[in-house]
Amino acid sequence: MGLLFSNVGAQFRTLTGGEVAGYTALLADSRNQARERMWREARARGANAVVAMRFDCNEIGGIMSEIAAYGTAVTVETIQTAGITADTRQ
Repeated sequence: MGLLFSNVGAQFRTLTGGEVAGYTALLADSRNQARERMWREARARGANAVVAMRFDCNEIGGIMSEIAAYGTAVTVETIQTAGITADTRQ
C-alpha cells in the first residue's frame, strides 16, 4: 500500500517539483536489500569481500523501479613476505 501512495505522490511531485520522501525511502530500502542479497551470494561462494560494486536501476512499465547490485566476489588474504606482514585489506 505504501508503494501505491509513493507512486501517486511521485506523480504529483513531478508537476510541482521536490522530493517524495516515501519514494526516496523505498528506493533506499531497495538498494540495501539488493546489496545484502549480493553480499549473501558472495559469502555463499566463499568470498569475504566484493569489489567494483555497482547498482543498476531500471523502470518497469512506468510504475515500478527495479534495483540490482553487482560486483566481483573476492577472497582477501594477509600476505607475509620476508618477515613483514602486509594486510591486503585497505
